[in-house]
Amino acid sequence: MSERNNLYWYALQCGTGHEMTARRWFARLFPEYGTLLPRRMLHIRKSGKTRLLTKALFSGYFFMHTETPLETYRTQEILRKINIGLYPIVYRILGRKDTETITHVHPDEMDLILELTAGGEEIGLTSIAREGNIFRVLSGPLKGKDVLIKKIHPRKKRITVELNLLGQKHVINLGADVLMEPIR
Repeated sequence: MSERNNLYWYALQCGTGHEMTARRWFARLFPEYGTLLPRRMLHIRKSGKTRLLTKALFSGYFFMHTETPLETYRTQEILRKINIGLYPIVYRILGRKDTETITHVHPDEMDLILELTAGGEEIGLTSIAREGNIFRVLSGPLKGKDVLIKKIHPRKKRITVELNLLGQKHVINLGADVLMEPIR
């Protein structure tokens, strides 16, 4: 494992589709914090043509990390400093819904995200093979993580997985390369 999973990770909510911009502004204003925007590769078919696109793993969210836990006054200062202007860049720093307080992401949840991104920021395609009604993961980020897979869509070249973040389950589609030949 990398040293990045020994840190306190926080999820920040921003506008959907504006994750890269919000992350860039955040990194400029707060260089003392590290940021992560996990992205996934997806096959998108439009007008009969299939393209490979990269999208945010959690739409409208990115992560920041620090070596020490954030204090309440520090989170208020972060939000006040980053939301100067007409449009807010970061809406809030997330916490658990049951306590309604800002909490860091549980290390097990963040470790899984870091494993899927392989220490980078992009979740690559997972190669799967089909033999009859049975699918098997051959390579990629989901190798050895079959328990996360909820559904496989061979025609759309997608795998539906379920990830936990701050105590909530998120159903997410990841890209796949499906081999239809028999497994040898």
